[in-house]
This record gives sequence, C-alpha cells and structure tokens, in this order.
Amino acid sequence: MFNNTLAHNEKRRFQRLPETLPVRFRFSDRTESAWSEAKSLNISEGGLFVSHNLSLESIGNIVHLDLQLHREGKPMRLICQVAWVKRKQDSISGVGLEIIQIDEKQKQTYLTYIYQKVTPEKKETRKIKFLKQPLVELADKERRSFAILDYIRRFGPVTKADISKQVDLNVVSVGKFIEDFLRAGLVFDCGLDLSSGGRRAQLLELNKDFGLILGIEVNAEAGYMLALVANMAFDIILEDKKPIRDKNDIETELRSLISSIIGKLGSKASQVLGIGIGLADMQQHTGFEDYIFREFSLPVVIEENFHLESYAQMWMLRELSNKNILYIHSRHLLSLILAGDIYKPEKEIEGKVELVTLELQDRALALIELLGPDVIYIAKRVQKELPQLKHMLQEKLKLADIKETETIKVLISDIDEKKAVALGAISVVMKEVFVGIC
Repeated sequence: MFNNTLAHNEKRRFQRLPETLPVRFRFSDRTESAWSEAKSLNISEGGLFVSHNLSLESIGNIVHLDLQLHREGKPMRLICQVAWVKRKQDSISGVGLEIIQIDEKQKQTYLTYIYQKVTPEKKETRKIKFLKQPLVELADKERRSFAILDYIRRFGPVTKADISKQVDLNVVSVGKFIEDFLRAGLVFDCGLDLSSGGRRAQLLELNKDFGLILGIEVNAEAGYMLALVANMAFDIILEDKKPIRDKNDIETELRSLISSIIGKLGSKASQVLGIGIGLADMQQHTGFEDYIFREFSLPVVIEENFHLESYAQMWMLRELSNKNILYIHSRHLLSLILAGDIYKPEKEIEGKVELVTLELQDRALALIELLGPDVIYIAKRVQKELPQLKHMLQEKLKLADIKETETIKVLISDIDEKKAVALGAISVVMKEVFVGIC
C-alpha cells in the first residue's frame, strides 16, 4: 500500500498520461551534484512522475531535468521542483516533479506530444455543447466564457489582470474560468510576464492544437464547394475544392466532401470539434444539421453565405468582438454584426432588385443612424464595381447630423474573398466551442 501521508493529495489539475521516457536530472543548488538517470512513469501538462529514489528532505528542492521525448533530436531542458514522493512501505517508489520553467517553443512541443497521445475518449475537450443562441440570450457563465476566451485568442499571451479589465470581472472569478480552461486544455500557461517588481503574473495563451474545425462554403450558383480545416489559431491545415455535380442533391454532395476531408485527415479526424456550413439559400435546405449530425456524429452550425463573410471579417480583427460592423457585400446585400453576433431583423434589410449607388448609400446611412456601427466594411468586389462608394459614404457621414458618425471608420475589407465564407463558418463554430466549453 502507498503511504498516502507522503503522496500528493491535491486534486489533479491535469490529466496524467502513462509514458515511459528517459530522463536525467540534477539538483540546481548543489554545485557538485551529478546527473542521475531515470525514467518517467507518467507525464502531464504540469509535471512528471519519475521512478527514482529520493529522500523526503528533497521535497521543495529545484532540479534541472532533461527529457527525451523522441529518439531523434536533443532532449528538452525543464526546471522543476520536487513536489512530493511516494513510498511503498519503507522504500521510495517515485517522485513527483512540478514544471516551473520551460522554453516557450519546447513547451509547445511538450504539450503537443501529450495532446496527440491522449485518446479522444479521455479528452475533456469533447465536452462541448453547441447552444446556437445569440450571446445576449445566454446565461452569464456562457457569455463570460466566450468573452474571456475571445480576448485570449485575439491578444494572447495575456495575464488574468489583463482579462479582468476587459471583461469586467474580478481577477478571482477570472481565475476560476482559467482553471477550467487549463484543465480542458483549451488554454495553456506560457510563462511569466515581465515585471518591474513584485510577483510576476502568469501568461495565458489559447492552445492552437486543442482541436480542428471544418468550414464549408456551398456555392451552388458557381457550381463548387470549398472546404477548409483550421486549428484554433486559424491556421489552415487542409483545403479542398470540389465541383457540385448535382445541384438538386446537395446533401449527397456534402456527405461525399466531408467523408473525403475526414479520410485525408487520417488520425487527426478525431480532433474535429464541429462543422460549419455556408449556404446561399438556407430555406431550400432545411434539415441539413440533423442530416450531417446523423452521418458524422459531429455538431453542425449552418448560416447564410453573405452573413458568414462578414462574421469572418469580425472574427479576424485584432479588436474585441463587441465592435459593431456593417458589411456591404454588393449593391443589394448588407450584413450586420452586433456585439459578436449576426443580426437578423424581422424585415429584410437587403433588397430583391439591383439598387443604384445612391440607394445603397442611403440604405447604409439609415442603418448607421439606427444602429451606430463602429466600422463599415466594403467588400473588395464592391469597391471594384463602385470605386467612389467609400468616399461618398464618408461624405454622407460628415453631412449627417449624428454625433456618433464622427468616430465611424469606412474601410475596404482585407479578407480573402475566395475563402471568406468557409472562414466565417469556422468562426461561428469556434464561437460555439468558446461558449460551450464551460
């Protein structure tokens, strides 16, 4: 029986991965300390359990440790603290080492090694619920979960104090959310902040390898489907474009494309968290979500193409998601993003016929007066068709008797229009992950 009085009884923050790896370590405060050879018994994001004989007096001591993750390559250097020891009767059976310092690049390698080894069934990352509701209608916990993760995603690495200032939540409450995110693996500790004095703050960053998201644009008019697979840092790891052979059977076309993507992902397919799909006309394809879910057992979010393009623009800005955006897609299509959500008024704001430039400006100005967006984006294709539109809108805003218009920016969209819808589909799924992880 283990002597539980010597074991570390604190609740485990991180899942432990049984892994036998060669290590060597020496005490940092002993100048003549020799390197000791050992093996790990398990590893986690926070430390290692090493099979080696150490006395109880070693608890609290700092050690330098070399860990060999792969046969090839140099071992990584970690600085650890002896946290606890275990004994079986009177013999020491192992020692728990808490990682207190690691190079940032090596930390990414270390975490990735663990994430790839943990089976999907054991990962807490699969405990995600898709609520598919506007942020304003969610419970406080879900809204704050989104706000914290969105801030980390856009500005990380950041400290808890940074987050507290932005989300209007005290540091203690922020810390409770962070503990959950760390435990799930969505956020990781990437070191300590620079400090001119006092205790240095923990830096937090979004784990780009937490999972993968599949975004698909279905463009029946142009006769193609575009699929992108991205990690949580919005890095595209897979891209596939296929022609639509039968416009009357989009379900079958989608199933074929998704099956192809999953096959290409191979062992990484289990990391897919959800699927976002953009359609030109959602009314013609009711029941898509249930159909795709039954086929692939993955949660699905479906939205109209032009809304997703504007959502992608908002999501990829290095600004907080509480910015309100008016996005001009064409002469007759306008989209609104209000406080991080796609806005859909009961009466359509887009016309059904082609509008002249003046009508487009007046339509945009009416929405500006009503809703007061922070930024107006004009799609590149609109700018090419109506090169004077930006200037004319700026002039209209100057003449308008609205105080708020003084701060409104009119910008040309910088998003890749060929991928915008698929990127927007990825964005709305990522939003659901942020909301549902808590």
